[in-house]
Amino acid sequence: MVDNQLEELLCEPDGPLRPNVSVIVLNSKGDIFLGERSDEPGHWQFPQGGIEGSEILEENAFRELSEETGITRSSCEPLGVLTYIHEYRWPASKREKIPHLSQWVGQSQRFFVILFRGDNAEVALDKDSQIEFTAWRWCPRAQVLSEVAPVRQVGYAGALAELEERLQQFAPFLADS
Repeated sequence: MVDNQLEELLCEPDGPLRPNVSVIVLNSKGDIFLGERSDEPGHWQFPQGGIEGSEILEENAFRELSEETGITRSSCEPLGVLTYIHEYRWPASKREKIPHLSQWVGQSQRFFVILFRGDNAEVALDKDSQIEFTAWRWCPRAQVLSEVAPVRQVGYAGALAELEERLQQFAPFLADS
């Protein structure tokens, strides 16, 4: 187990979890969008973010996707929400470093699946004033867990397992499923 994963497990269990959505963006081949975090070089992950106010999950997913990647809703088809939920705690050191997270002890993360029908040229990582990703790529589904940051692997494993089970449902939307 990676040190920061162990620290996550040992931090205080009580307190509110921040509602969060992680966006699994598929292209027509079934590959998944990964972005490299601007604040942690080498840390690859899905677009994600906290649910704000009274936003519904789908609104939040498309807002985060647009802010972090420049991909707009008009280039996408929503495929649905996975039933898998990943709940995790942050170490106190992370909450102290990021003041806007101090009211939460961790996150409750849902996964929203989107099919990207646009052109790769639409991806604009610098669209928002707060740049989340410095690089991006399409990753074959079977390689995602070996490519993402270790701290993401546990949560993504559950989501990807469900995605694979549901792929037949999504197959009509994919060119090479």
